[in-house]
Order: sequence, then structure tokens, then C-alpha cells
Amino acid sequence: MKTNAKSKRREAEVASEWYAKIVHGAVITVRAMKTQWQRQDLFASDCVGKRADGSHIYLQVTAGQATAVSARKRKLEAVPWHESDTVELLQLIQAPNPANARQTLYYFKTWEFIMDYRREERVDVVARTVEEVFVPLGRKWRAKEESWPIDKSYFKLPSKEATDDN
Repeated sequence: MKTNAKSKRREAEVASEWYAKIVHGAVITVRAMKTQWQRQDLFASDCVGKRADGSHIYLQVTAGQATAVSARKRKLEAVPWHESDTVELLQLIQAPNPANARQTLYYFKTWEFIMDYRREERVDVVARTVEEVFVPLGRKWRAKEESWPIDKSYFKLPSKEATDDN
């Protein structure tokens, strides 16, 4: 596994838009704009997507290593998320292609910030029933087992025609 150059940050953010569209079925995506003098805040995220049912996907992307990932996790933990929000952290990883050593393969290693629930049984003495209820405890990080391979075309912005077809 090779370390990524800082120059891959923008490409990683563009690839996160593709990730939101393909993996999560986002209809609309917005990427945070960063210029020399101003920044756009999207709740500590680099990319926000909206599904057809109205739920949101918040993606934070890093091209860095373990210290960058833990810093981004702390940044996302500070935001009070809604239960219906999907929050993920994507780490861009590059590795040499086993078939051709001169080529590089890219993929996203993904962490989900998921809601954690505790199961409780509530007893209604009057009606003599037992109801099972799930009480939210908060969110916790869970690493996804599979990584998402990135094609070289995902480093380019989606064209208007490609997004209108979906």
C-alpha cells in the first residue's frame, strides 16, 4: 500500500460524488467548495447527497493515512446527526496493480457512523402486554468489510447527460 499524494484530495472528493450516486442511489449531490479565501461548510462533510425518498448521505473523504482518518472521525462525531442520516468516512487507498506493476489501483476503504440501539421490553400492566422497543444509544463507527474499487473515470466530474439518465 502506497501513501497518497496531497494532490489526490480533489480527485477523492470527485470520486465520492460517484460513490454517493452509485452505492447510495443519490439523486442530487453537492460537493463542498474550497477556494483560497473561502470554504463552504456542509456539516463537516465533503460531499452531501440526497436520495429520492429525501434522506441525506454525508460523506467525508480523506487521502491521508490513519491519523487523518481519526481526525476526520472526531470531526464527524462533534455534529449532532439525525437518525435517518447516513454518515460515512471514505479513505482513498492506492495499491500497485498485481497484473501490471506500472499501473495503480485505487479504492475507498469505508467507515459507517451508525446508530446503536438497545432492545428493551416494556410491560403494560393494564393491557397485560409486553412490547419490544429499540432505544437509540447514539452512534458508533463500524468499518465496512468490502472496499469500493475506483475506476479512473470516477476522478472526473459526472457530466450533465450522465446524471440526467439516472
